[in-house]
Amino acid sequence: FTLLGSFLVDKIGRKILLVTGAVVLAISNILIAIPDMLTDRQQRNSNFSYMALSGFVLFMIAYSLSWGPVPWVIMAEMNPQSVRGFASGLARALNWLMAGVILYFDRPDNRSSAPYWVFAGFM
Repeated sequence: FTLLGSFLVDKIGRKILLVTGAVVLAISNILIAIPDMLTDRQQRNSNFSYMALSGFVLFMIAYSLSWGPVPWVIMAEMNPQSVRGFASGLARALNWLMAGVILYFDRPDNRSSAPYWVFAGFM
């Protein structure tokens, strides 16, 4: 889906992709958080499990079509040739740093749905 998102940037437009992607990412985070909030860990209902799974799948698709490729295209276009290499390196370093922060809050031993609500609020 990321390759398709790279081609959609010129066809649909950056702003539409980013705004639509942010809305879908927020909805998918809510779909992931609701089953955790409504059910007890010992009594999992399969319908709620499918809701969380569909939230994860929707998140991956929406991210691959919008927030995955679009910032890299914008970053490459907005920097002059003289600083493009440095700016690309800095952007990639910050990207990996933020990915580490997200992984820190989404650890397997974390038994709370709070990070999904927080990330949905930021979207």
